[in-house]
Amino acid sequence: MSYELFFGSFSDNKDEVNSELAFFTDACTSAIEASKPKRTRNQVPRDRYGAHDRLVAAYFSEHPQYEEATFRMRFRMSRRLFTRMVQEISDHYPYFQVHPDFTGRIGISVLVKCTSAICQMTYDTVPDALYEYPQMGATTPRDNLVHFCNAVMELYGHEYLRQPTYTDMEKLYVYHEENHGFPGMIRSIDCTDWPWENCPHAFKAQFCRGDHGSDPFILLEALASQDLWIWHAIFGVSRMNNDVNVLRQSPIFNDLKIGKAPDIPFVANDVAYSRGY
Repeated sequence: MSYELFFGSFSDNKDEVNSELAFFTDACTSAIEASKPKRTRNQVPRDRYGAHDRLVAAYFSEHPQYEEATFRMRFRMSRRLFTRMVQEISDHYPYFQVHPDFTGRIGISVLVKCTSAICQMTYDTVPDALYEYPQMGATTPRDNLVHFCNAVMELYGHEYLRQPTYTDMEKLYVYHEENHGFPGMIRSIDCTDWPWENCPHAFKAQFCRGDHGSDPFILLEALASQDLWIWHAIFGVSRMNNDVNVLRQSPIFNDLKIGKAPDIPFVANDVAYSRGY
């Protein structure tokens, strides 16, 4: 036998073995892939257009189904104020503007997004509890709430989240003296507790109090005038949650302590005072 014949037959056998090995490898790969469970996303059909139309017919049409008093009770604000907020938020923030998705479908309307955020805060509910009404899943209402709160703070914070000016103080003086007989009164201070259902176990002792049971809560201190204008708020005070300790940690008297509080005098019982209370 010649060398060429010997090596030629050896080469043919080697190619045949490699071919069978490649076929066996492909078969094994196909079998493994076929045995894996198929992970397909469950597409839930949602009636976005119907949700918008029903919302408009119920509250925002020319002749809505529910009157102004019902709207104020459910949204905690007037229809005019809500409509103004929706318009300004839509004009300034692309997230709330309607755009088609990758399939060409029109996205959720700004009216439905803002309604979802307001309902979550009004009724203190989880994001997907209102699924049937705005026709959203669980993550979209959560994102709506975050974007809505950020938009409100950025748009209206400079006007509504501020300390009272000299003119504001004079108006507050006049109102309380005429209606309640309290000269020099600026506003009312109060504390309220908010239940903290998902409080970490390590923090639970810092946010509990004996007369409130074993459930943790977070204290909110707020100062508001008669027109429900909130002039000051502090949230999330820990340890010894009672009104006195919250007041000690609050920055409400900082301007008085450092001498920056405005001098707005008033007279009570023939005694002149330099600052209100």
